[in-house]
Amino acid sequence: VAAGKIREFGCSNFDAASLRSAHVAALGQQPFRSVQNQYSLLARDPEDGVLAACDELGLGLLPYYPLANGMLTDKFVPGAPPAEGTRLAKMPENRRGHWLGEEMVDRASAVHTFARSINTPVLTLAFSWLLSHPQVSSVIAGASNAEQIAANVAAVRALSPEVIAELNRLTA
Repeated sequence: VAAGKIREFGCSNFDAASLRSAHVAALGQQPFRSVQNQYSLLARDPEDGVLAACDELGLGLLPYYPLANGMLTDKFVPGAPPAEGTRLAKMPENRRGHWLGEEMVDRASAVHTFARSINTPVLTLAFSWLLSHPQVSSVIAGASNAEQIAANVAAVRALSPEVIAELNRLTA
């Protein structure tokens, strides 16, 4: 930072206590500006203190796996084996078992059903929901086709409080 080679830096996979400790340890030096943790409709651990710490310390959250390892995309079909070549298909069996367990599949299925009921791509809902949190600075998104690009761009539209409440009800 002092040499001008980077402007700001962040951390990854810190809990709230670690973020606060790192902030105190900076002692007048430049503190972290962001934290990159897993966060999605299906992985909500940052709500257990990290979001509050982001508010308190002025950090931005950069969620990774915002589509829950592909479960919040059209490639996910409840009850079917993961599509070949997808993140879920390539995942070690022990991790895949977590994501494809009954609770996760039920929650993902509920989001897919809700997305269809309001005629919105599930990917758009997942990104928009993340962006509805003021602590989320950006959602890192990839796209492999024009349809995914359009869904990513559509995510900048704000969701209504009713849609956010329903997504929270379905996934909390």
